Amino acid sequence: MSYQGEATDTLPYDIAEEDLEAALESLPTLRDLQVTRSGNESFGFEWSVTFMSEAPFVDNAVLKIDGSGLACSRAPTSVEAMVGYDLGRGLPGWHGAISVDVVQGSTTVKAHGSTSFGHHLRLNDFIRVRNVVYQIVGKNAANTSVTLSIPYAGNTESGVGMCDFGVTVPGRRSRDLTSATVAAFDPSRVGKASYTITSLAVGVPYAIRVSARNERGLALIRESNPGSASPPQQKPDSPTGVRLVGDTDKSLKVLFRAR
Repeated sequence: MSYQGEATDTLPYDIAEEDLEAALESLPTLRDLQVTRSGNESFGFEWSVTFMSEAPFVDNAVLKIDGSGLACSRAPTSVEAMVGYDLGRGLPGWHGAISVDVVQGSTTVKAHGSTSFGHHLRLNDFIRVRNVVYQIVGKNAANTSVTLSIPYAGNTESGVGMCDFGVTVPGRRSRDLTSATVAAFDPSRVGKASYTITSLAVGVPYAIRVSARNERGLALIRESNPGSASPPQQKPDSPTGVRLVGDTDKSLKVLFRAR
């Protein structure tokens, strides 16, 4: 496999995800990746490669595969390896490009003019409009419009060109990753920057990585120390409004508000 002119050594056809990750990260043109592997009954193995330090600020740079050395000793003897960005419609990982009409604050994106997204579009695919990636959660029967998971944040426009859509949209992160962009801090606060992550589950470990960005791109990612932590179980807050009132001739009733 190669990326921007740098290539790995020969790789096994069933290479483990951690080995492929290590091989790709050894290339000087790549920095930080996450690789997961899954089986596919029709196509063999699928590897999902997430560019942790590049996405979504590097475009027009793709992984390439030299499959000339692949062979099979039993029928079918033909073996093929493909990268998702260049797959045909209907194959896992394919993506296309289209011109669309968008309205600020709307979750509906329409294909421009007489074009359509095509019947291979699937729910939970992604579309990138003006370098922002949105998830597709609905579509009409004619495949001429899609519904986004969140409203479109850009300006209302007609005929926005080269909008990637499909599975391998540039800038799409792995489904199990969540990110947040923190606005630039006041220079006087250098060394004191902080960000609070909310809505976490008690007892579940979370790993955090941070990178700085400017108009030139992203800096190297730094992992937290320790590498992961879990929100601890907390004691409940004190009840409020505690009142003691009579109930019967042999009982009292306590009234309070739980928090």
